[in-house]
Amino acid sequence: MKVAINGFLGQMGQSLYNLLKSDNEIEVVCGIDKKQFNQSTLNNFSNLLLSNNIYDAKNCDVIIDFSSYLALEQLLDFCVKNKKALIIATTGHSTYQEQAIYNASKFIPIFKSGNFSQGVYIFLQAIKEVAKKTLDYDVEIIETHHNKKVDVPSGTAKMMFNEVKGVRLDSFANVGRRNTLSKKKLEEIGIHSIRGGGVVGQHKILFLDKFESISITHTAFSREVFCVGVIKACKFIKNKDKGLYEIKNLFE
Repeated sequence: MKVAINGFLGQMGQSLYNLLKSDNEIEVVCGIDKKQFNQSTLNNFSNLLLSNNIYDAKNCDVIIDFSSYLALEQLLDFCVKNKKALIIATTGHSTYQEQAIYNASKFIPIFKSGNFSQGVYIFLQAIKEVAKKTLDYDVEIIETHHNKKVDVPSGTAKMMFNEVKGVRLDSFANVGRRNTLSKKKLEEIGIHSIRGGGVVGQHKILFLDKFESISITHTAFSREVFCVGVIKACKFIKNKDKGLYEIKNLFE
């Protein structure tokens, strides 16, 4: 199977490429990035087609997107027109973009997740089970990432919120600092984002009662954990027909 990595020069793109070099089933044939490729990079990756234009990635079966939600429109247009399977590993998409992804999945297979880690999938299942038994507890979500992460809150934090909302249908997210003059409502779920240093990713959820609290935490020690999941998704989607797939399709 031949793949192209969109966002090739980024930390995630390079981590993925390094893992795939030893994979017998997947060959990286193309690296796409909005940044200019200097001569040193061109020499180091002379076996690949390197380009700033996603429309040059025609010699592949699957596009893996580690770029930015800002690149989505061109990415979907290219994949639909050229019948390429797509793995979306970016976050921060608007409601309009989410709808565009769904519409494109009627023509091509798309695998999209805010997090591709098996540990995060288990973490989310644990949140769902605790949420069922703590309907009268306050809930707060705290996510911490490195200082170069752009989107707030993280895609994983949104997934955590959705697991609680699936149990508490009237829940709403309060992203960022609360107005300290207002009383916290039971249905209000606070989402707090911390950005600093080189933290790969930590997510924590608190269920708080008057007399006790329950906390569940997931910590990623390396970006490779996400890349391993993306590789699984790549192998999963290669023979799939059109449709939209998500993390549960890998680990259930």
